[in-house]
Amino acid sequence: MRRAPLALATAAATVTMTLSACSFATSDGSSAQPGAAELDLPAELTPEPGTDIPQVTVKAGFAPYGDGLIAVAGERLGFFEDAGISFSEPNGIQADFSQSFTPMLNGQVEVGSAYMPFFAQQLDTVTTVRAFVLTDVYLGTRILAPVGKYQTVSELMAQGQSFHDAAATAMAQLRGKKMLMPDGVDPTFHNLALRQADMQLSDVDVVRMSNPDIVRTAQAGDTDFAAPDGAVQITQLQQSGWEPIVDIGQVIEAMPEQTLDVRNTHTAFTTTTDFAENNYNTILRYAGVTYRIIDALENDPQGTAAAFTDYLNSYTGSELTVDEVAGLFSNGLYSYRGFDSAADFLGPSDSSPFVFDETAAAQLATLQENGVLTGDHTPADMSIADKVYQDLLAYRTEADKLIATAPDGDLKQQAQEYYGQFNYLDAYRFALAANDADAAEDGTR
Repeated sequence: MRRAPLALATAAATVTMTLSACSFATSDGSSAQPGAAELDLPAELTPEPGTDIPQVTVKAGFAPYGDGLIAVAGERLGFFEDAGISFSEPNGIQADFSQSFTPMLNGQVEVGSAYMPFFAQQLDTVTTVRAFVLTDVYLGTRILAPVGKYQTVSELMAQGQSFHDAAATAMAQLRGKKMLMPDGVDPTFHNLALRQADMQLSDVDVVRMSNPDIVRTAQAGDTDFAAPDGAVQITQLQQSGWEPIVDIGQVIEAMPEQTLDVRNTHTAFTTTTDFAENNYNTILRYAGVTYRIIDALENDPQGTAAAFTDYLNSYTGSELTVDEVAGLFSNGLYSYRGFDSAADFLGPSDSSPFVFDETAAAQLATLQENGVLTGDHTPADMSIADKVYQDLLAYRTEADKLIATAPDGDLKQQAQEYYGQFNYLDAYRFALAANDADAAEDGTR
């Protein structure tokens, strides 16, 4: 049976679980598993009866960015297999969504990776794509130059200058000079930095080319400045003798009031509303695997990086070592949030500068003011990640209770394993089954 439209379903997707009845409703309205706890949930949150994990093949597609490719590590390490998910093509389909979501809109890709600022710029035409888990904020945006050739904001501030004075001096060096940038990049950060010197991007000789071409051209000495938008390419240039003149972290720290729109630098995994409506449990499991990958990157960055460094290099045209790829995730270029710190992105948070709803709303307003977007859009048009997270959190809460009361045995052990893998849906299902089996054996069902 086709489930309720996602717009309606997600409005009610904050999960309320009660342990009060002897069965739960399946998506077709029937009941299953007598003795099981009832879930007071929308239909799309109904877990499958039984203890087998459904095997699902997903058409996955990823952009050529390090944080977008962490799913490949999850596939190769068996994390997706543990959650019953396989990819239709090993490593996923190569699909760069920076300028077009066509592969997802035409069904070639069902789950993909996306950089949310690029996504925001396409909302007038892309209306059925949603992020369902936010992984990190990208703090790599910067303007690079050969080491020692130009004064940098860091050097000038170390000499005692204020950020404004240092940025004014540093940015003035770009006037009339050649700078390489990729197509499709939102120039909000660059214009904000240049405004410190009473300049704008039109005062710079900007040449557009692909990220790999930027690296090759810069390394050949055929430009004054370079502003690639990928952490891989930034690492390549910094490893070969280039340094930041200014970076987004400095601008955000010095100008908190003026940078709310710039702070929507989130990377996410996305899907279509139709796929989410009809495969919501797969979305929950996929999100759980994503949090497991983030946990692995935090606890074993080299081992996790080793699983996909070869593919990242072949896809992006780079030659990074395993240690350099691990460094992408530990040196601040990518700033991840695991399950327990997801409120930094999803809210509510009084301390995080990166709550998505706030930063995305500010970016959308800027895009509308600048004529990039003509329609009225809200962060809800971009993401259901907060709803997905709340559903996982509710399953975790109930799994905690059920694991505590479950008798020792295979079902409880499996529930604990899924719990440790951030697969809270199946941790709940298996712990529920363990309690039901115990109740049946005691004749208390």
